[in-house]
Amino acid sequence: MKTNFNRRLLLSVGVIAVSVIATVAALVYLSGDLGTYASKLVSSRVTMQANTAALARLAELKRDSQPAAVYQAAINSLLPTKNNLINVPPAITALATADGVTATFSFQGNPSVPPAGSVGTVPFSLGAQGPLNNVTSFLADVETKTTGFLLTINSFDVVNNGAGTANLTGNGVIYFQ
Repeated sequence: MKTNFNRRLLLSVGVIAVSVIATVAALVYLSGDLGTYASKLVSSRVTMQANTAALARLAELKRDSQPAAVYQAAINSLLPTKNNLINVPPAITALATADGVTATFSFQGNPSVPPAGSVGTVPFSLGAQGPLNNVTSFLADVETKTTGFLLTINSFDVVNNGAGTANLTGNGVIYFQ
């Protein structure tokens, strides 16, 4: 009876020991896989969050594209292309004729090449001769009534010649796209 009990005890302890060893081996094996799967899961979630954020930005950009197109059209109407700068001297002459003065206009140097997403500039010189009030009116019209192009007059000089006539000389830049 004692031998039978020892045998059962040894068999039970052996089964328990083998079970514990098998369980530990399985946990060690699975923990390596579990770590791999956990890192893959974290990586997938990070990628999914980045994709969700990118999709939200894309939707926002698409939503804003219609109003942006209106602003782009307005900018394009204000800024001529480099090739359309040829229309500036006739426009200045037309303003001068309307104001009753004689005007000269010439580009100075070469246009600067605009960086992407920016505007280019080309320097110019301007001259006008006529009655002082008309020259003043012409200068105001050049700055405010020019359509189809945008310019800045950097400096000008008005000399009163007497007898109501004046000479205007100035320079500035014209912007283009």
